[in-house]
Amino acid sequence: MEHTEHCKKRIKWGDGECECGAATQQQVPHERVVVRRVVCAALLVNDHLVCGPRHFDATMRGHLDLIDEPYSSANVVQGFIDQFGVFMDRKEAMRVAKDAGQPIDIKRGCGGDESMLYSEGLY
Repeated sequence: MEHTEHCKKRIKWGDGECECGAATQQQVPHERVVVRRVVCAALLVNDHLVCGPRHFDATMRGHLDLIDEPYSSANVVQGFIDQFGVFMDRKEAMRVAKDAGQPIDIKRGCGGDESMLYSEGLY
């Protein structure tokens, strides 16, 4: 879906998704457009952003130990970050990866739901 003129005026760093439903592309100086991409698995634990190669891998678990806060499915949102460090849940990450033309192995990486991205399908 193409951004409308109204949407283009609203595109800012880390906006996420436009009113038109298209994942935003980040506008940078000199009229150069940078396509938003999924770059890293991430968790939101209350107000803490924890990143790693895969969800709950050794890297992430080490970072979770550092924040010294209990975590469970009740206070954790699994997702990804883009190249600007903006958190996306699994559904938004799937839209962004598809819109960016990132290769996605649906058989390996959708957890049975093709609207959600899993790191195994991305890298």
